[in-house]
Amino acid sequence: MTSYTSGSAVRSGYYLRARTVSVALVANDGDRLPGPAGASYVRVPWLLVLLLAPVLSIAFLVLLPVFALGVMAYGVVRRLSRVGRRASAELAATVSPGWRPGEAHLAGKPGEEHAPGEGAAKTPAELERLEREIAERRDRKPAE
Repeated sequence: MTSYTSGSAVRSGYYLRARTVSVALVANDGDRLPGPAGASYVRVPWLLVLLLAPVLSIAFLVLLPVFALGVMAYGVVRRLSRVGRRASAELAATVSPGWRPGEAHLAGKPGEEHAPGEGAAKTPAELERLEREIAERRDRKPAE
């Protein structure tokens, strides 16, 4: 089969563009093929066009509702997933703890009493002893 490109002068007849499954009719010898530059056509006998037209029409009638239902289902699923994503984000925001960097959540609350041995506050006498020990160790450190 000879292939023709759009814009070329051809004999009269039917020409099939396979990429778009469209048929172009050239009425007179020497007329040019329609279509965008570089489009490829194949000359088809009129009997094949006569048989091909009803088949393509039936395929269009059968597949159009299938495509329509598919597009509708895609739109519904997309909308439901968007709603579900938004709902899950709101749920996560209400369930997650109110953590703020820099806060000590395990240190207790003001006014809570600690049991002995569980981080009980040191007495002033112990603090003074620690201060003296730190000062002595700093003094012993060699000068740099």
